[in-house]
Amino acid sequence: MDKLKIIKLLVFILTFCTFFVLCLILTKIMLKSEQGTDFYTINLETTSSDKVFDVLSDGKRLYVTTDSKIHVIDMRDKVYEGVVVFK
Repeated sequence: MDKLKIIKLLVFILTFCTFFVLCLILTKIMLKSEQGTDFYTINLETTSSDKVFDVLSDGKRLYVTTDSKIHVIDMRDKVYEGVVVFK
């Protein structure tokens, strides 16, 4: 093989390796950034008298209690399931 073919082959291999390493690094960065999305915000409709919240969890659901309401939040799907009202 002449020198030009060897140089072309080396450039092709190095370009492929660079692209592969770049994709690998980007994937790791994306996975690390998605781990921070475990926290989420849910706005509860409360009156001004409902300032104190008690939070309980059984591992599957999160229970947020106010004066006369219990808000139920599914922790797996991060979905607001509903409210229980005491009168």
